[in-house]
Amino acid sequence: ARDEDETIAERGLDDFRVLVLADCDVLTETIVAKIAKFQQQGGIIVGDENLCPAIQPDILLHPAPWGGWTLELNPDNANAVTMLDRLRGP
Repeated sequence: ARDEDETIAERGLDDFRVLVLADCDVLTETIVAKIAKFQQQGGIIVGDENLCPAIQPDILLHPAPWGGWTLELNPDNANAVTMLDRLRGP
């Protein structure tokens, strides 16, 4: 998680709409706060089952038996469908 911490600390998240966090099971409190702010401002978090428990992804990645990934919308996020529409663009 050190690489993710350094990347977010150096570059910030202002230029991104989506943050994919795979195998990010440990993050510093500072980075968790930055990610939470990003999410509160409309950023979309995609994570897998190894995501740091302090972060709740909008979209959860599950490994598929054929080697790819399946996506699951967070049922606690009423805006998940709207988020996906935003990703598709105009």
